[in-house]
Amino acid sequence: MNDRNPFNGFSDRDLNDVGISITPALSLTTPESVSPNWTSTRGSSELAKRADNQITHEHYRALLTQTAMTNIAALTTLESKLSTAVPYAEERLRMIVDAYVISAARKIGRW
Repeated sequence: MNDRNPFNGFSDRDLNDVGISITPALSLTTPESVSPNWTSTRGSSELAKRADNQITHEHYRALLTQTAMTNIAALTTLESKLSTAVPYAEERLRMIVDAYVISAARKIGRW
C-alpha cells in the first residue's frame, strides 16, 4: 500500500525518520459543508454564488499553504541533516530549498 502524501510525496514514516511529526493544522471540510443556506431570490442567488466561490477559493488556498509549509519543514530538516553529512553540499542544498520556498510563496500569492 502506498502511504505517501499525494501533495508532498513523503510518507509519515519518511517524515518521522527525519524528526518531523505532522498533525493537520486545518480542519479540511469540503467547501460545500461551510456554505450558508441562502434564500432563492435572484439577488441572493448571485450573492450565494459569489460567497461560495470565495469560500472555495480560501479553502483551497489554505490547503495549498498548509501543504507548502509541510513540504518546507520536511525539506529544511532534510537539508540540515544532509548538510551535516556532506558539508560541501550545504550551499547547494540551501539553494534548492530556497528555490522551493520562493516558488511556493509565489504560487500561494497568485492563488
